[in-house]
Amino acid sequence: MTNYANQKLDSAFYFYNRSKILSELENDSLIIVYNLVQMAVIQEVFGDYVGSEKNLIEVLPYSQGNLLYQASAFNQLGISSKQLFNYEDASYYYDKAWIYRERIRIVLQLMQMQPLCCFLNY
Repeated sequence: MTNYANQKLDSAFYFYNRSKILSELENDSLIIVYNLVQMAVIQEVFGDYVGSEKNLIEVLPYSQGNLLYQASAFNQLGISSKQLFNYEDASYYYDKAWIYRERIRIVLQLMQMQPLCCFLNY
């Protein structure tokens, strides 16, 4: 990766962290989760898999009820665990990500069927 790209990611990490801190003051859990996931992805790019895991584990309590963020966090945890040669944990996290992905698929299918369901109730 070029030095320019590294500097951009360093700056992005800094601003995601600042945004996370401000969001914690406002108790805005969705923004906290978004920032933590973005920081974890940047850490993975730089090979900081332990730091990435730390941020992703911090995501989990904030992301309760948000299937997309939970799927993303578990998938990223799987990637970090795999890179750390912790294949058992990686498999566990990938399985969790798959479960949330399937829940998202079901919700999207139900949303597409909603007009039909509403029509059938009349």
